[in-house]
Amino acid sequence: MRILALIVVLGLFATTWPSITRAADQPPSATVTTLHEERTAKQTGRYATMLQGIALATFGTGEIEGNVGPADWEKALEIPHIRVKFAEPQVIVLNVVSGDFHGEKAYAVSEFIVPTAISAGSPIARVGDEYYSFGKWNPRILLLLKDVIGIVD
Repeated sequence: MRILALIVVLGLFATTWPSITRAADQPPSATVTTLHEERTAKQTGRYATMLQGIALATFGTGEIEGNVGPADWEKALEIPHIRVKFAEPQVIVLNVVSGDFHGEKAYAVSEFIVPTAISAGSPIARVGDEYYSFGKWNPRILLLLKDVIGIVD
């Protein structure tokens, strides 16, 4: 019985190991950069993963959709922020208010910015050639950044 269990475990290991090593060889699904104290830094490894998760969780709290333009995007790049740029657009669903519409709305997001200076603005997403800001967002999740790498402004 022990030999049979060992064979099963080895078989599972042998079938999953190639997919684990292939995943490690793949380029990341997103590039994460931060702007803090006027320095832009590309985040890698576990910090990139944690910051992407914190930024996405924060972005997901936005409730009021507003159309903005490229100038607003450029302005957002100048304030302290986390920027997540996906290798391929990712569908992100938010519960939003937009004009007369109220409910879930899906966006094929190419990249998004979450300000880390809480009073500096709202999260902004680039969806193709369009830009959306999301007001009435909850910045409390950003407090996790202080624990991760100490970059809450």
